[in-house]
Amino acid sequence: MTHTRPFHRLRQIIASSLIGKTVHHHPLRTVLALIGIMLAGLLLNALYCLHADRLLERQVSEQIAALKSHGFKVRTAGIVRTGWPLRAAISVQHPIIEDKAGHGWGGQHLELSLSPFHPHRIALFFDGAQIVKFSDELALSTQTIRAWLQPDKDDIRLFFRAPRLQASWPHGAHEAALTLLPVEGHILLRPDAGPDETKLALSLDANAALISPPSLILGEIPQAWIPGWPPRRVHLTAVATQGERTQWLAYSGYRRILLQNISAVLEPLDLSGAGTLDHQGSGGLSVHATGLRETVRYWLDHPPISIDQQDENGIGPWLIKARAHLDSIPNAADLPLQVTRGEISDLAPIMAKIMHAQ
Repeated sequence: MTHTRPFHRLRQIIASSLIGKTVHHHPLRTVLALIGIMLAGLLLNALYCLHADRLLERQVSEQIAALKSHGFKVRTAGIVRTGWPLRAAISVQHPIIEDKAGHGWGGQHLELSLSPFHPHRIALFFDGAQIVKFSDELALSTQTIRAWLQPDKDDIRLFFRAPRLQASWPHGAHEAALTLLPVEGHILLRPDAGPDETKLALSLDANAALISPPSLILGEIPQAWIPGWPPRRVHLTAVATQGERTQWLAYSGYRRILLQNISAVLEPLDLSGAGTLDHQGSGGLSVHATGLRETVRYWLDHPPISIDQQDENGIGPWLIKARAHLDSIPNAADLPLQVTRGEISDLAPIMAKIMHAQ
């Protein structure tokens, strides 16, 4: 009897290769066997995607219901399946999540997908403009984000990558902004954290940081004096502890923000530091700086067009004395910085104190 079943013929081919004997077979049967395997794989994948689509829809519906039960407003322009039968994916058009104060997240498009190779990890694709309002003052915006969400028993882990991420807040009569280009990071969120326990942990890495206006960091020091501007190789590791029980997005719900590691390169300056801030962005930082002497040497070789010679706490008088004491300026020093609502204290008086101490 001749066996024509594709899987049986495939077993014969595999068996012959294992025992080292040559088996003469019809090429058409081999092709049919391979086609059978492909069709079976496609069928299994389609069944998985159908199950995963339903699972994603149920999870989205449960999350929407949970948000509404906590007082959030949730609106979408539609939720549709977009991947079946080749993959498991659903699309949410124009999602908006807001609390009673109008703070929250709004975007143009969100796609959620599951892979059979990582069934417990949800892939997220945020396409188009995305805006997160933490308060009337602080907002986060981006264009495109690829992320992977991995819920656990006690926490939620989110890995993300974006070509651009911008935070903005009022600064006098204008707006201040910090833009990271490009950026990737890891967020750990614990929704049920107790008082003073870790509520949010964040790790960020960016190739460059654009700061507007530059005086937020430089103070009186002209931007042209920093040859390595803007900051490069920016890294941040921070932890926020649970404070008052407020809406999830409200930063007033965080008692303290621990900056465990913050670093950047402003050639020839290399900066690294740590510190503690309150929920309003005020506190203290201790920054270790290397390359100070080379930075001052660059300033002396590229003097500004005009500086205030009368301001005793400014950089003008300090610069005049620096040339005579260049060799005594340390190449590395620890700089104590005060931060008031996100603005760092002027660097010029600190540099003057270092100079005066030599």
